Amino acid sequence: MKHIGLTGASGLLGKHVIFLLLKKNYKVIATSKKKPSINHKNLIWKKMDLSKNLENSSLKKIYEKVICLIHIGAFVPHAEEKVGLKQINQINVISSLKLASWSKKNNKHFIFISGSVLYKNQNSKNKEISPILKNSENSYINSKILAERKLSFLNKNKFKLTVLRVSSLYGFGIKKKKLISNLIRKISIGKDISIYNNNKTEVNFIHAKDVSEAILNCIKYKKFGIFNIGGNKTLNFFKIANIIKKEKYSKSKIFLKKSKSNETLNRLDVNIKKSKKILNWKPKIEFKKGLKMMIKKQCI
Repeated sequence: MKHIGLTGASGLLGKHVIFLLLKKNYKVIATSKKKPSINHKNLIWKKMDLSKNLENSSLKKIYEKVICLIHIGAFVPHAEEKVGLKQINQINVISSLKLASWSKKNNKHFIFISGSVLYKNQNSKNKEISPILKNSENSYINSKILAERKLSFLNKNKFKLTVLRVSSLYGFGIKKKKLISNLIRKISIGKDISIYNNNKTEVNFIHAKDVSEAILNCIKYKKFGIFNIGGNKTLNFFKIANIIKKEKYSKSKIFLKKSKSNETLNRLDVNIKKSKKILNWKPKIEFKKGLKMMIKKQCI
């Protein structure tokens, strides 16, 4: 039985990946600060805090038998949350480089989960070769930019590195403050919804199970390089709210309003032709189905 290592086991994507790998008869060595609520004979969980210095001896003890290490764990602060740059960089940059360096030294396939937030032009379908930001006012985005740069430098001597730039992720376990969670909560109790500047709310959503399938294909086919992982199309907030309203049989009213604000959401839209061709992958879960899976608390 093949062993797969994974960080961020208790998070949204981590749980989906674990369920899929277990279903495909892999043995999963999962780490996180908090133990995931998954019980299975082929799941071994070890506590790991990415905000602490990771020692090679500890990594060897945990991951020695794995053929691949999937690094999902990251710190994503809330908009109103004040967190020091040192903590963000320790978790998102230094720990990523440490795990990648250990993987390189021990000839392990290293899969790094990045995001399409890195792309410079959020108003177009970015290809993997599209320019990324040099820096950002957002500390989380900056940490991902820096992590990718350091991994790229580490990869100059070539090792088994895969970077997946994921668009806007959703699925069971999504945080309560996220857009979809808020809409589900408000519409479920019949609360009216106001959507401002709907033409500026297009977002590319991708279900966590689809991302998990892409990760699995990277492992199976031993594919290295940078790949975009996203949905086939974008959705605006009005369409999303109406899908939720129908699923919840809600009497909520949805109002479209205009605002003088120039604020536009990051569409996180990406071109996924490379992933379709090389990874033999494509997104299969339409938003309506993904929403039902969220409501039913299903990962697979």
